[in-house]
Amino acid sequence: GKGLARKRDDVINIVNEMLDGVRFDETERLRELLMQSRAEAEQSLTDRGHQLAVISAASGYSTAAALDDLWDGPRAHRILKDLAGAEEASALTELFGLFESIRSKLRHAPRRLALFGDPAVLEGAAERAALVGVHLKPVCAPFVAAIEAQDSNNGWLINSQINFVAKAYGAVPEDHADAPLLAVLGRYLQDGFLHGEIREKGGAYGSGANYDADSATFRFLSYRDPRALATLQDFDRALAWFAADHDPHRLEEAILGTIRALDQPRSPAGEAERAFTNALYGRDDEFHQRFRARVLAANHASLREVAARYLVPQSGHLG
Repeated sequence: GKGLARKRDDVINIVNEMLDGVRFDETERLRELLMQSRAEAEQSLTDRGHQLAVISAASGYSTAAALDDLWDGPRAHRILKDLAGAEEASALTELFGLFESIRSKLRHAPRRLALFGDPAVLEGAAERAALVGVHLKPVCAPFVAAIEAQDSNNGWLINSQINFVAKAYGAVPEDHADAPLLAVLGRYLQDGFLHGEIREKGGAYGSGANYDADSATFRFLSYRDPRALATLQDFDRALAWFAADHDPHRLEEAILGTIRALDQPRSPAGEAERAFTNALYGRDDEFHQRFRARVLAANHASLREVAARYLVPQSGHLG
């Protein structure tokens, strides 16, 4: 929540009311929201088709990637379409039951507060926020995902004359020593090969390669692409090209681009929010310094090692 300083307590109350006060009995309102969400999702396909493609391609590599597909990928679109098209009131009643179950878990789960603002405004805010709507249990069971990653190659048909092509590989979590090298490798492949072959020659609006820490995967993608199979071939050709490339200037640009992405400027509130999230995930200053040092130490030999270790063309999944 955001608000003016004089509205501080109102913001706190509204945030808690969103959890404790929302009603789960307005069936027609829920049906309207589902229809709106379905329409918005369908309209966004050509804007974020590349994101859906990489989520789908990566979904078989980890539980986190499978959840990403379930929550925000093509599977989420399909589930939303089914819910919006359900005519039986019992389907919506069942959905309300799930909502209530989620709310109950949230109300009794331990909380951490993040309050950003001037010191004078924040005085006493933490105590007030902590006391409103508290229903904590002494012990809260940790979340365990009831979904398993499944190997798959997926293709989705949409109402469009353009394609969104992706290929994903299983990689490592971000605390692994190879993670910074994979981040540099993605920048190297994107700027050194994919941009010229897929965008300039192939006619796509965009292309890329990147390491994704959340799903522990490495992904290739194209955006608004008139091609499909030829682009997949370019993904594999990029790896063969890199194995023979020794350009020191290109390596330096890839390292600097990776560092620039790590150090991108943020607003004071954005920086505070990032610090809060980093603390939740255990990413302290030492962690970031190790990551940066490994990026700066990257060379062609170390990048080729990680490419050979993780990016074997026959093992990739398509989306």
